[in-house]
Amino acid sequence: CYEFTNQDTGAVTAAKVVVKASLNKSRAKQKLMSEIKIHRSIKHQYVVGFNHFFEDKEDVYIFLELCQS
Repeated sequence: CYEFTNQDTGAVTAAKVVVKASLNKSRAKQKLMSEIKIHRSIKHQYVVGFNHFFEDKEDVYIFLELCQS
């Protein structure tokens, strides 16, 4: 995971970056899409919040609430 800052709003979020090359089996791709689907449907105070996701040619980016200690 990485810490990202939105250049337009200044909002700071966490981002999970998954390299598409690591998703060489269709089962791995299916598990990642299931993770995204489940995470975006959960709204709970003890679960990290889901913001959005997108992908480019090489990676899938999942943006989440940043939890600071």
